[in-house]
Amino acid sequence: MTLDTDTMIDSLVDGAKPSQPFALFALAADDERSELARRVEAAVFLDAFGDTRQLLAEEYGPYESSTVFLVAVDLLRCRPVGAVRAISGAGGPPKLFSDLERDWGRSWDQVAAALDEPLDPRRSWELATWSVDPSYRSSSAEGLIGGLLGAAFVALANRAAAEWMVAIIDVGVVGRVEELLSTPSRHFPGCPPIPFLGSGASVPLWANIPRCIARLDEDDPARARLLRGLEGFEPVVYAPDWTALADAHRVGA
Repeated sequence: MTLDTDTMIDSLVDGAKPSQPFALFALAADDERSELARRVEAAVFLDAFGDTRQLLAEEYGPYESSTVFLVAVDLLRCRPVGAVRAISGAGGPPKLFSDLERDWGRSWDQVAAALDEPLDPRRSWELATWSVDPSYRSSSAEGLIGGLLGAAFVALANRAAAEWMVAIIDVGVVGRVEELLSTPSRHFPGCPPIPFLGSGASVPLWANIPRCIARLDEDDPARARLLRGLEGFEPVVYAPDWTALADAHRVGA
C-alpha cells in the first residue's frame, strides 16, 4: 500500500527537527518513498508534454535498477516540490544511448566516431528528468529548487565517479543546463533537436563533469564546492547524507 505524503516525509526526516524551510533527499528507485519524486515528475510532465505516468513507466521502467531519485520537499507545507530522475551507467549504458538510435536513427558507434573526445556510456550518468512544481516557478523559488536539484545531480554523479553527464533536454531549457555547469552545451554529432516524448524539440547533450568542476575551481570556487558537495545551500536546505547511495551506483566499480 502506498504511504501518504505526510508519512513518507516524516519517515525521511526521521525525527530530526531541521530549521531550514526545504529539504533534499536522495532515494533508490525501490524505496517506496521515491513515490514523492514520481508524483512531482508525473504532474509536471503531464502538464508540460502530455506524458502520462504510464508512458513514463514504460520509458524508464527498464532502467529502474540503475535509477536514483532526488526529491526537494517544502518542509513548511509538507509537500514535494521538485524532482530529478538520474540513471547511472554502472549497470549498463543509460537510456539516452538507446534513444539516440531509436529516435535519432544514430547508433552509438556512429555518434562516438564523430565526437572530438572519447565518451564511455558506462562511465556516465543521465539527467533523465528534471521537474519543478508549477506553483514554485517564480523566479526566486524556481532558481532555488531547480538549482538545488541540478547541483545535487552533479554532486551525486561526481561522487559516483561519473566522467560524463548526458541528457536529452527540451530546447527551451537548454540554458538551465548550461547555467548549472557554467559551460556551453555540447551536442552529439548528427543529433539535432527533434520532437521527443511530447516535447516539440529536444536535443541530446553531454558534458565532462570533472573538467567542468576543475574549471570552476579556478573561475568560481564557491560554485565548484556546491557541485562537489552542495556546500552553500545549508542555510535553507536540510540534506541528510547521500554519499552511500552515490557509492552504490559508482561507475567502473
